[in-house]
Amino acid sequence: MYGCATLISDIITKAREHVKAHYNLSGDLHTISEDIKWLLEKAHFNYGDLNIKEQAFNECKPFFNELIVDLIECQWFPSSSRVKSDGKTTAQILKDNSLPTSIIFLVATAINHALKEWTNGH
Repeated sequence: MYGCATLISDIITKAREHVKAHYNLSGDLHTISEDIKWLLEKAHFNYGDLNIKEQAFNECKPFFNELIVDLIECQWFPSSSRVKSDGKTTAQILKDNSLPTSIIFLVATAINHALKEWTNGH
């Protein structure tokens, strides 16, 4: 069985690897710091149709940010032939045709954690 600590570590690592490109964190330290501050404010990073430059998002789409979807797909539905990291959970998701909210919250928490590491602009 896949250990909880390993699963959490994998998701946090994936979030760290993807936040910079996904949220286009670039520019001087002040700009990055301000973008991170806005993303973390009221968890804007979770929403769909996110536009950091204009500080806009679709409040009707909580947890619809593409990074959440990407990390879930990467962790539980890898496109490569490697063994799924948590086959039991993947099998249950497919059987129930439903994604547990705990997975969404876990991934959102990992993204939050990764973004907080950028608070000082790097």
